[in-house]
Amino acid sequence: MRRFVVDLLDFLCIALIIIATSIAFLSATFTPGGNILLGLLSAVVVFIAASVAMGAILALTEIAKNSRRIVTLMEEARSVRN
Repeated sequence: MRRFVVDLLDFLCIALIIIATSIAFLSATFTPGGNILLGLLSAVVVFIAASVAMGAILALTEIAKNSRRIVTLMEEARSVRN
C-alpha cells in the first residue's frame, strides 16, 4: 500500500510538472507582448522549480520511511538485550 502511495505521488508530481510547464509556456508565449523565447524561458524556470519541489517531497518521504526503520531496529535491539 505504501509503495502504491509513493508511485501515485511520483505520477502526480510528474503530471503537475508537465501541466505547470505547459501553462507557463503558453501564457508567456500568447499574452500581449509575449514571444516564444519568453515562453521557453518561463517554461524552463517552472520546470526546474517543480523538479526541485518534487525532489524535496520524495526526499522527505524517504527520510520518513528510513526513520521508521531506525525506530524499529532500535526497538528490536532493546528487546534482544532484555
